[in-house]
Amino acid sequence: MARRIDSLDLARGAAMLFVCLSHFSANYLVSAAKGGADAMMSGSAWMATTFSMIASPTFVAVSALVVGYLYRVHPAGMPELARKLIDRGLFLLLIGHLIQVPVYAAPGKMAEGIHLLFITDVIALAIIIGPTLMMRTAPRTRLLAGAALITSGWLLTAFWVPGTEVGRLVARYALGAADFTGGFVGFPPVPWVAIYLLMTVVGEELGEHARRSEFLQGESLLNRIGAASLASGAAFVIARRVLRVAAPRFLAAHGALSFWTISQKFPPGPVYLLFFGGAGLLMVSRAFALSRAASFGYLTRPIATLGRASFFVFVVQGYLYYLVLPLLNLPYPHLWPIYYVVTILLLVGSASIWNRFDANRYLSVGLWRAIPLVRTAGARFLTAPVGH
Repeated sequence: MARRIDSLDLARGAAMLFVCLSHFSANYLVSAAKGGADAMMSGSAWMATTFSMIASPTFVAVSALVVGYLYRVHPAGMPELARKLIDRGLFLLLIGHLIQVPVYAAPGKMAEGIHLLFITDVIALAIIIGPTLMMRTAPRTRLLAGAALITSGWLLTAFWVPGTEVGRLVARYALGAADFTGGFVGFPPVPWVAIYLLMTVVGEELGEHARRSEFLQGESLLNRIGAASLASGAAFVIARRVLRVAAPRFLAAHGALSFWTISQKFPPGPVYLLFFGGAGLLMVSRAFALSRAASFGYLTRPIATLGRASFFVFVVQGYLYYLVLPLLNLPYPHLWPIYYVVTILLLVGSASIWNRFDANRYLSVGLWRAIPLVRTAGARFLTAPVGH
């Protein structure tokens, strides 16, 4: 596979810090803030939960940026990379999914947990189809396809009322609309794959700048897109607050507008993606800059270590925060920053060992090794003498 890109590993690792903060908050801070907790604890829980919403759009964006970047920097290696990503994607969808079910399934409902869609499932689907699409389509085509896919997904989620069981399943699992089933689905593929397609175009632009050693121009591109996206999201937030004060009946009469809130993550709404996706791109831009600054190596190296072992860390942190942390019943909630840092150090240590053994190579179903074996076995079967 093509060489690692330190800046994107750093960005992925930073996104992982926000994932950890989100799950730490959900399984410790939120419960600690209940039951008459003071304003500081309640504020800490709210801030941690809100800031950590940057994680999901950043993960998807970085995955797409990497592929687009490599396509421009090393186009000859793209077919091999596409094959490897198909194999990795199948691993995430099959084995990776099952590994995570015990973490997120409700107690005694393991079978129902299998039906949840994790962010790794979305990324798996995206890396299976995305690289091949990128080699076969122009950036403008993917830009239009991504925009059309996410817009149609939003419209269907807001206004479509399926009348059949098949339609309800599509609405739930493809779009994430839970209104007709009453169940939480997780991360629906349609909006997230659309974001992936859009970000491959940005990744190609970054690769073009890198190929010409125009690193500052690449960072400027991310800053412009990120700032415009974040500002647009903020404008929608302000407009909604004005409507709430000036025309509360209008908001109440138009329920579809509830989809345009900054907290609409499941499924991801426009304002959520604009605001937190924009913030994520700004963070990626800073990762590009910091990766070239040797003076910050003491900070960037551990974070990049998390990024290089992102799937492994994602699985381990799930077990740590959802299964182990609640059992510890840690006292003195005001010491939560120390608790959080300790968990991050544990994850960095685990990731370091994982990377030392280059264990990412085991995240494979052996697809391309199996195909020749199957063909050979089939040929021997067809040519075998009959009746012996």
